Amino acid sequence: MTASFGTIKNSTIKTLHTANAGDVQQLKQAPFKAISVEEFAALIPLLNRMKEENINILRDVLVAGATVAEMVEKSGKTKQTINALVKNAVSKYYASKIPQNWVRVQYIVPPELADKIKELAADALNQYFSSLQ
Repeated sequence: MTASFGTIKNSTIKTLHTANAGDVQQLKQAPFKAISVEEFAALIPLLNRMKEENINILRDVLVAGATVAEMVEKSGKTKQTINALVKNAVSKYYASKIPQNWVRVQYIVPPELADKIKELAADALNQYFSSLQ
């Protein structure tokens, strides 16, 4: 069974930490579908001392496709807590998928140009992540 998480928007994930340098990239939106057991196993070390209970919640949501509402009922945690767990894990998942040869660039430009540059970067990320699905 493959669950779809739809589109992740700026309001959901405002920044993305790249795996290759710890830099922050803007993420506009990217499709996200359930990940494999193998991908989840590779994600666990990136979750920094997370409790086993929370890892199990993430496994249910990200691999098995459980809804946040189901996990609220099952775990007794709040919707906000589970959403925060998922948001953090998905950010780290995406960061681990950015190619090592991608680079962070920083320039001083007028605001209207900065918006265009951010949009280009977000589009490139979205296109790349879409190609992985």
